[in-house]
Amino acid sequence: MFDTAAAVRSAIPQIAFVAFYSDVEHEVAIVDSGYRVTLTYNLYLVDVPSAHPLGIVPTKDPLNDVKSALSPLLVDPKFLPTGGLLGFQLAHKYPFKIGSTDFEDLKKRLKGSDAAIDRICQDMSLMTSLKALHVYTPEYQGPTSALVDTFLELENYQYEGDELMELFKEHGATFVYSFPEKIRGGDDDSDDESDDESDGPGFVPIFWIKQGNACNSVEQPYMAYGNQAELDHIYVELCLVAEIKPFTERNSTMAI
Repeated sequence: MFDTAAAVRSAIPQIAFVAFYSDVEHEVAIVDSGYRVTLTYNLYLVDVPSAHPLGIVPTKDPLNDVKSALSPLLVDPKFLPTGGLLGFQLAHKYPFKIGSTDFEDLKKRLKGSDAAIDRICQDMSLMTSLKALHVYTPEYQGPTSALVDTFLELENYQYEGDELMELFKEHGATFVYSFPEKIRGGDDDSDDESDDESDGPGFVPIFWIKQGNACNSVEQPYMAYGNQAELDHIYVELCLVAEIKPFTERNSTMAI
């Protein structure tokens, strides 16, 4: 707790202040004497040549153990043996606009624990990037997840059959499935699962590491056409992704 009374207890007139992002949970106690002034203002992002600051990470924060937790996984031949991705749900909220936000620029503005995870991955020679995870349900199939370099603007559009999947392919999407689950081959009536990734449209395994509630997500409605027209939705979330090389390659290249 920040004690403003103790901070200004001096013969010299002083002002005590604290600043934080709007998504930080906080409470202001009753002012018994003196005055409290609250300033609310907008922060604008500007391009700077220097790297973004990591911010303050508490000494006992679990993130301090991220590297030691990841290292055993990366040297395990059973963990993403043919390569894949690590997915991190962002802990902080960021400003973005569907269809126009530059992810490379936004990545420079990562805050707190998100910036710390990005730096840890880079220290371990893991290439990182921000991606928009689009989750939707194609006709006659189960939920499908696609990582794209931008938020696709789908609202008020109409799609039929596999047109939505083709749209993702046109934007260079990476279709992913959660490791260690397997890709389902064939149609939904089959109970067999296949280890052959060629059954899907270039599916890549991803191991998700969750930090908390989704705070950078948006729901987009669109008109889906099949046997009949109906309103459907696609769920999109901003996330940080790290590339993992195949086991036979990563031991000699990673700083573990």
